[in-house]
Amino acid sequence: LIVAGRGYYRDTFTRSWAESTYFLSYKLHDDGSTPTGLVIGKTPGYLLNQFSMDEYKGYFRVATTERTRWACIPVDPGTVSRRTHHWPHCSWERASESKSQLAVMKFPQESGEMELINVIDNLGVTEEIKSVRFLDDKAYLVTFMRVRSSFV
Repeated sequence: LIVAGRGYYRDTFTRSWAESTYFLSYKLHDDGSTPTGLVIGKTPGYLLNQFSMDEYKGYFRVATTERTRWACIPVDPGTVSRRTHHWPHCSWERASESKSQLAVMKFPQESGEMELINVIDNLGVTEEIKSVRFLDDKAYLVTFMRVRSSFV
């Protein structure tokens, strides 16, 4: 059994937040006793749904999206305007665009942490994952960009 949960890391310098997904693996026992915790893993971004994770031949595959991050970028105090002066000497700016990644991790022989084997990152920059399917040794990802139209 693998349980996934979202977590956040705060960068105190830029006052921004980075998303992560944490994974906990449990062994279930036939006698109904309490499950045993086995493995911990972590990857940047968030899961779309349960189809974003897969186990195949001892490898854990996961597709995640990191959302656009905004940060309070330090500026020269002499150039601070009323518009940028939310915090002393910084300006809120886009620190990174949204992007997706596919990570492959290996389960350890015993309990412990998953080993990161490979990452394919920067998939669909400015887009989010909308669909994921794993079939045998292949992964199929669909990304999509939200566009706000304006008509007069």
